[in-house]
Amino acid sequence: MKYVAAYLLSTLSGKDQPKEKDIKGILDSVQAKCETDALKSFLTSVQDKTAKELLDTGLAKVSEMSVSIGAAGAAAPAADAGSSSGNAAASAKETKKEEKKEESEEDFDGGMMDLFG
Repeated sequence: MKYVAAYLLSTLSGKDQPKEKDIKGILDSVQAKCETDALKSFLTSVQDKTAKELLDTGLAKVSEMSVSIGAAGAAAPAADAGSSSGNAAASAKETKKEEKKEESEEDFDGGMMDLFG
């Protein structure tokens, strides 16, 4: 993800097709480790694509992910519907506890750490 971020920062500075040295310069400025093979692979995969095309593709994938995650979450309570009411109540409490824990972890960094890790 750090290569994507550096690539997009470079495009914001006016470079239509950032080169390896441009991205390395950005990563070096924040003391981020740069694996040359991974960077070359990334640049090959985005070759001849504009930043807008890359962002549009990425946003489409994120929206697909959101839908599939929501569908998986909705399926879990349906599975409990056939069990006794005591088990369903206990399961609902556990689900609420897990959701609270996940929300508090997400609030810490807004999910941004996953983007650049």
